[in-house]
Amino acid sequence: GWAKMHRLEHNFYEHDAFKSRYVLAAHHLRHCKHIVEIGGYRTPISLFLRSQHQSVTTIDPYIKPMVADTLNGAPSTVRHLPMMFEDYVLSGHEDCFLYMGLDYYDEENRPACAKLKEIVHSFETVVVDYA
Repeated sequence: GWAKMHRLEHNFYEHDAFKSRYVLAAHHLRHCKHIVEIGGYRTPISLFLRSQHQSVTTIDPYIKPMVADTLNGAPSTVRHLPMMFEDYVLSGHEDCFLYMGLDYYDEENRPACAKLKEIVHSFETVVVDYA
């Protein structure tokens, strides 16, 4: 299953130093109504948010699928979608965008990064962490 396929010998995702980036990102997203995150794999932003949001969508081809109707005790649509961002259609309601671990300097990622640069201007808040 999913757990066996995504087992890592060294799980750096579990280290506090790695997770602290998400705590900081969650702080900057606390006012958002509709968050869309690219990436998130084992550490989706929904695990770190402490405020209330109408929706939180994490898109990562390797994320474990999940759907919830509450977040932090309040109604919310929370989705972890195992898919490529290029295949996801934005609803138009998203006001905040998150991408942790963006590797802009990898030649293979440049076309996708160029597409992201085109859409990030539509968000009120953009949080990007470069790997």
